[in-house]
Amino acid sequence: MQDDDKRQWAIQRLVSAGWEEEEAQEIVAEAIDGGQPILETLSFLALVDHLLLDPEKTDWISRRAENPDSDHHELIQRLLNAGAAPRDLVLFARAMQQQFLGDLACVLDGSGIYGTPEVPCEDFRVFAVDDEDQPVAMIDQLHESTGDE
Repeated sequence: MQDDDKRQWAIQRLVSAGWEEEEAQEIVAEAIDGGQPILETLSFLALVDHLLLDPEKTDWISRRAENPDSDHHELIQRLLNAGAAPRDLVLFARAMQQQFLGDLACVLDGSGIYGTPEVPCEDFRVFAVDDEDQPVAMIDQLHESTGDE
């Protein structure tokens, strides 16, 4: 992907997330000029967004409740029988996904999480790499952009 294509992809990603075009252009230009790996960061966030459950797709809840061979069949069935709406279950599952992804991003950022167990290497970092797989910039503050509240 050429630099102009990367810049346009990053701008379009911000615009699709609700930013105004002019503001997105300024943010991308500032990030690129400052050596920040905005393309890599936005790529990570696009993948995170892809992993999150769609709150409008609830049919899998009913399928799992009806299929005794599916994971957590009895739990889902009990929740539905107790009056939980399938959409509420999806929203709760999505909230848990966001929490997990936010915690994972904290680990990848090297900022740690509360109650971290003692491990031999606590200083993790994620780096953008060049075409020769050499680190060029640290990707950080991922946890602030994963949608975890």
